Amino acid sequence: MQPRSVRYVKGVGPSRAEQLARLEVRSVNDVLWYAPRRYEDRSRLHTIGQVMPGQVATIRSRILAKGLRRLPGGRTIVRVAVGDATGRLECVWFHQPYLE
Repeated sequence: MQPRSVRYVKGVGPSRAEQLARLEVRSVNDVLWYAPRRYEDRSRLHTIGQVMPGQVATIRSRILAKGLRRLPGGRTIVRVAVGDATGRLECVWFHQPYLE
Protein backbone atom coordinates (compact mmCIF):
# COMPACT_ATOMS: atom_id res chain seq x y z
CA MET A 1 0.00 0.00 0.00
CA GLN A 2 1.36 3.40 -1.05
CA PRO A 3 1.74 5.92 1.83
CA ARG A 4 -0.84 8.70 1.61
CA SER A 5 0.66 12.15 1.02
CA VAL A 6 -0.01 14.84 3.62
CA ARG A 7 -1.06 17.06 0.72
CA TYR A 8 -4.42 15.26 0.64
CA VAL A 9 -5.18 15.78 4.34
CA LYS A 10 -7.92 18.35 4.92
CA GLY A 11 -6.40 21.76 5.63
CA VAL A 12 -3.00 20.91 4.12
CA GLY A 13 -2.51 22.60 0.77
CA PRO A 14 0.56 22.80 -1.47
CA SER A 15 2.23 25.52 0.62
CA ARG A 16 1.82 23.68 3.95
CA ALA A 17 2.87 20.39 2.33
CA GLU A 18 6.06 22.11 1.18
CA GLN A 19 6.74 23.36 4.72
CA LEU A 20 6.19 19.86 6.11
CA ALA A 21 8.49 18.37 3.46
CA ARG A 22 11.32 20.59 4.77
CA LEU A 23 10.82 18.78 8.10
CA GLU A 24 10.91 15.46 6.20
CA VAL A 25 7.18 14.94 6.83
CA ARG A 26 5.73 13.75 3.53
CA SER A 27 3.15 11.10 4.43
CA VAL A 28 0.41 10.66 7.01
CA ASN A 29 2.63 8.00 8.62
CA ASP A 30 5.44 10.58 8.93
CA VAL A 31 3.05 12.86 10.84
CA LEU A 32 2.33 10.10 13.35
CA TRP A 33 6.03 9.54 14.01
CA TYR A 34 7.12 13.18 14.00
CA ALA A 35 8.45 14.25 17.41
CA PRO A 36 8.82 17.90 18.46
CA ARG A 37 12.32 19.34 18.99
CA ARG A 38 11.71 20.01 22.66
CA TYR A 39 9.10 19.85 25.38
CA GLU A 40 8.36 22.80 27.67
CA ASP A 41 6.92 21.88 31.06
CA ARG A 42 4.62 24.81 31.82
CA SER A 43 3.07 23.22 34.91
CA ARG A 44 5.78 24.54 37.28
CA LEU A 45 5.06 28.15 38.20
CA HIS A 46 7.79 30.62 39.18
CA THR A 47 7.67 34.00 40.86
CA ILE A 48 9.14 36.96 38.99
CA GLY A 49 11.94 37.10 41.57
CA GLN A 50 13.00 33.53 40.72
CA VAL A 51 13.34 34.08 36.97
CA MET A 52 16.82 34.71 35.57
CA PRO A 53 17.58 36.56 32.29
CA GLY A 54 17.37 34.16 29.34
CA GLN A 55 15.41 31.56 31.31
CA VAL A 56 12.19 30.13 29.86
CA ALA A 57 9.65 30.12 32.69
CA THR A 58 5.94 30.21 33.43
CA ILE A 59 4.88 32.89 35.90
CA ARG A 60 1.59 33.82 37.53
CA SER A 61 1.14 37.56 37.86
CA ARG A 62 -1.30 40.44 37.67
CA ILE A 63 -1.57 42.87 34.78
CA LEU A 64 -0.57 46.28 36.11
CA ALA A 65 -0.72 48.35 32.90
CA LYS A 66 -1.12 47.83 29.17
CA GLY A 67 -0.70 49.87 26.05
CA LEU A 68 -0.90 49.61 22.28
CA ARG A 69 1.26 51.73 19.99
CA ARG A 70 0.42 51.93 16.29
CA LEU A 71 3.32 52.47 13.92
CA PRO A 72 3.32 53.48 10.25
CA GLY A 73 2.39 50.70 7.87
CA GLY A 74 -0.14 49.10 10.23
CA ARG A 75 2.53 47.70 12.55
CA THR A 76 1.85 47.59 16.28
CA ILE A 77 3.66 47.21 19.60
CA VAL A 78 1.76 45.91 22.64
CA ARG A 79 3.37 46.53 26.05
CA VAL A 80 2.02 44.91 29.21
CA ALA A 81 3.44 45.48 32.69
CA VAL A 82 2.90 42.52 35.01
CA GLY A 83 3.83 42.00 38.63
CA ASP A 84 3.66 39.78 41.67
CA ALA A 85 4.84 40.13 45.28
CA THR A 86 8.47 39.58 44.22
CA GLY A 87 8.84 41.95 41.28
CA ARG A 88 7.62 43.47 38.06
CA LEU A 89 8.17 42.70 34.34
CA GLU A 90 7.41 44.48 31.10
CA CYS A 91 6.30 42.20 28.27
CA VAL A 92 6.48 43.41 24.65
CA TRP A 93 4.82 41.88 21.58
CA PHE A 94 5.38 43.12 18.05
CA HIS A 95 2.65 42.94 15.38
CA GLN A 96 0.11 41.26 17.73
CA PRO A 97 -2.64 43.91 18.16
CA TYR A 98 -5.25 41.32 19.18
CA LEU A 99 -3.41 40.87 22.51
CA GLU A 100 -4.58 44.28 23.71
